[in-house]
Amino acid sequence: MGASFFDQTEHVTFTNGRSAPMYVSYWLRLETAAQADWEIYGQWHGSQLQLVADGSADGTITGLEPIVSFGSGARAEYKNKFVVTWRSVKTNLDAAAGGQSFATDPKLMTPLPAPGTEWGIRTRSVIDAVPFPANVWTHIASRVVFAKDGTGEFQVWRDGRALLGTSPSNDNPSNTPVGYNENIGPAFNHGIYASPTTFTDAGVATQAATYTRNIHYSGIQWGRELVNFADSTSTQRLIVPNSSTAPSTIHLQSPRV
Repeated sequence: MGASFFDQTEHVTFTNGRSAPMYVSYWLRLETAAQADWEIYGQWHGSQLQLVADGSADGTITGLEPIVSFGSGARAEYKNKFVVTWRSVKTNLDAAAGGQSFATDPKLMTPLPAPGTEWGIRTRSVIDAVPFPANVWTHIASRVVFAKDGTGEFQVWRDGRALLGTSPSNDNPSNTPVGYNENIGPAFNHGIYASPTTFTDAGVATQAATYTRNIHYSGIQWGRELVNFADSTSTQRLIVPNSSTAPSTIHLQSPRV
């Protein structure tokens, strides 16, 4: 289904195959619960690379999936839950696209990479156990270091609680593969992007010709900042407003770009 994204940031650059730590934080409120199979409310997206399904009768072309996404959906396993998804691929995608430049629209790569292989895209997700209800403000903060070699760093907090990346050495590590092997790094978009499959209140799936959703953002910040979002001083200041009105201030250090 079509997207309604806005305010794309500049693309991240790499030094020795890694980006600087990139921070994003914002407040988010859904007017109603999700009805689409999946919905994305913010994402770090890669280049214009397009994947061609090898041997497809109709020549289907699909865009490369976002490297990092924050969302929800109506599917049973994550209904009314907040979902974080991140991906990596070590294969040189620019070379796989026949050496075409980023400015070529679209770059084409064929055949479609096989999931779960060194050639294909590795996908991971975390589903927050705390409900993600409609009409309640929630605060999202993240820190990510994108890498081209199958490494990287990723940390996510929701309302000051660490969802991912509490330390480099436990079951929820900050060191995790995140990023695509491309010469041009990703850019951050916020807005809504949704599946064409929706569900009725009774759980019946249907293909929607149109799908209208209203979501609200406040205090969107992104950039490079020498601050540890995970320390007690920072996380204790991520306060959730107990109302349906937009927060007037964001209790978080403003990133410097």
